[in-house]
Amino acid sequence: MESRLIIYIDMDDVLCDYSGAHKKASDANPIIAIPQSQFGFYQKLAPLPGAIAAMKSLYESPVYTPYILTAPSTRNPFSYTEKRVWVEEWLGYDFVDRLIICSHKR
Repeated sequence: MESRLIIYIDMDDVLCDYSGAHKKASDANPIIAIPQSQFGFYQKLAPLPGAIAAMKSLYESPVYTPYILTAPSTRNPFSYTEKRVWVEEWLGYDFVDRLIICSHKR
C-alpha cells in the first residue's frame, strides 16, 4: 500500500488575500477597528494568484494528501461558515472534506 504525505495549507495569505482585503476594508471604513469582524469578510476574500491551480494539482498528486488548516476569527463567529463556503466555491466540494478549522494550529 502506497502512503502519501499529508500536508496542511493555511487559507489566510496563502490561499486567499486576507491582508489585501483587510487593508482595503480599513481604508474604506477606518472607523471599524476590526474589519474581519464584519459579516461576509471571509467569504469575499479573493484567491491569491496560482493558489487554486496549486491546490487542485496537489489534490491530483500521487505523492501528497493536502488538507486546509485554518483558524477561525475570534472576532467573527461567521468565519467558520464563511471559510467553509469559500472552500467549496473556489476549490469544490471535494476540498470541504479536507477542511480543518482549528483555533490552535501550533
